[in-house]
Amino acid sequence: MSYFVQFPVVKYPAFEDKQNFNYLTNIAFRIVNKIDTIDDLSVYYEHTLSEGERIENLSFSYYGSVEYYWTILLINNIFDINYDLPLSQLDFSDYIVEKYGSYAAAASELHYFIRVHECEMSFIEVPEEIYDTYPEFSVDLTVPDECRGKQMRYTKTAYVIEEELNEAKRSIKLIRKEYIQDFIAAFTEESK
Repeated sequence: MSYFVQFPVVKYPAFEDKQNFNYLTNIAFRIVNKIDTIDDLSVYYEHTLSEGERIENLSFSYYGSVEYYWTILLINNIFDINYDLPLSQLDFSDYIVEKYGSYAAAASELHYFIRVHECEMSFIEVPEEIYDTYPEFSVDLTVPDECRGKQMRYTKTAYVIEEELNEAKRSIKLIRKEYIQDFIAAFTEESK
């Protein structure tokens, strides 16, 4: 079963002959999951893609068929297999050189981050001028003692950021084998 076979067909006018129509797969169609089970840990498990592992091979090794590759793409919101999946080491190297000019340039370009709140681990990226002049948090009696005086700023090189983004793409979800047919049935029903 191919991914696009599950999508509805739309009638599209044939420009060469206004009386006829072409029937095309609606590739813009995106299901709105009626099943809220995608985030349910009992329905899927986390898988870490290894270097060079392809989705089709993963589908075959886990489900016993390459035909389920589209389910992996769908539940992980993978639209472009060239950029939504981790790059190989060689491709990553080429990407860094193309984007930054060289490894040295990527390693010397700094990005600045400031913690949004003393007790939160969320940071925002800010320009260097703000980073350098951003005041320390004042003592706030509503902030627990263990949060006061914690590090609130940090820098990262562009290379490290790109590497972390690439590595984060290795973690994907796989629908457990026992639920794959239910998922396909729900998808097929919703796409009609």
